[in-house]
Amino acid sequence: MRPLVSAALFACLVAARPAVAEPPAITIYGKMDVGYAHVQGANGAVPHQTPTDLVESGQLSGSRLGFKATEDLGNGVTALFLVETGVSLDTGTSTSAQFWGRQAYAGLSGAWGKVTVGRHQTPGYYVQCDVDPFEIGTVGNIENLLKRQSRTDNSVQYVTPTFAGLELTALWAQNRAGPESEGNGDDTPGFSTGLRWRHGPVFAAAAYYQDKSKVTDVITRIGNAGATWDLGVVKLHASGGFYRLSDDTVQQTSALAGLTVPVPVLGGSVRASYSQMWEDAADDAGASKCALGYIRPLAKKTDVYLVFAHIENERNGTKTFDITDAIAKAGGVDGVSAGLRYAF
Repeated sequence: MRPLVSAALFACLVAARPAVAEPPAITIYGKMDVGYAHVQGANGAVPHQTPTDLVESGQLSGSRLGFKATEDLGNGVTALFLVETGVSLDTGTSTSAQFWGRQAYAGLSGAWGKVTVGRHQTPGYYVQCDVDPFEIGTVGNIENLLKRQSRTDNSVQYVTPTFAGLELTALWAQNRAGPESEGNGDDTPGFSTGLRWRHGPVFAAAAYYQDKSKVTDVITRIGNAGATWDLGVVKLHASGGFYRLSDDTVQQTSALAGLTVPVPVLGGSVRASYSQMWEDAADDAGASKCALGYIRPLAKKTDVYLVFAHIENERNGTKTFDITDAIAKAGGVDGVSAGLRYAF
């Protein structure tokens, strides 16, 4: 695999030739999202356990700051880079141990597609982001129940040109998280593929991710697929996925149905979803979630939102909201997200 990757990158470099041009302008972009959240749990014996109020960053969209640029190399080839860091507005800290923890890559693009090397968001990340009515944010987040691998370190990604609405992505990682080890003996290599298709009001996407730990020999397999259909008066959402470990400690299947209803008189949209998760392992756990919310643009770059959600854990289910881990997970969990998002 490594010789093929090296040869592909070398071929892209040979195709380019120096071009006399002005230095590329760097684009600074980001999203700043902050608001209020309330979460409380119930386990049957205690009706309302550990209610918590939070000033919380990145509820609808993770707050972030990014830098990107492109430069024409000639012969239709463009060099590019992008680095992006997560920001917690409530504490002023980074959202991960890596400063550029969201994305960090550089590469080349042309009529043949785009090749980049670095830390990438996986194809599965974009499937759920584009299909979830709540944009993988707030207490309505699809990922409270539907698992995916978000990002991979040490990876090479290729994205094809769009043809007849179709786009294919292929990603390979030498070690999905952290630096490679000496001799690569402790690495966890992996790969991911994704397909996106858009035709008029219909959008569909699917992705598969797999890695294998060289230490434990456990193979992780994650697949997800989804679609939306914009009928004008309502937009329909549907998705499903699975999460499997080869040692059978985790065997999950999830599904979601949702809708977005524009409300022209109010200038925003009402969004709703219902999702379920089934655990096929020994504990036979399960959970379901209902979410209802309203998102309204105040201007071209500013939105406000209010979302309510309830998770009902069944049997030994332990699902809760990502915005906090301080809530009892057994039984039911209620959550509210309210805030403002500004993009630039």
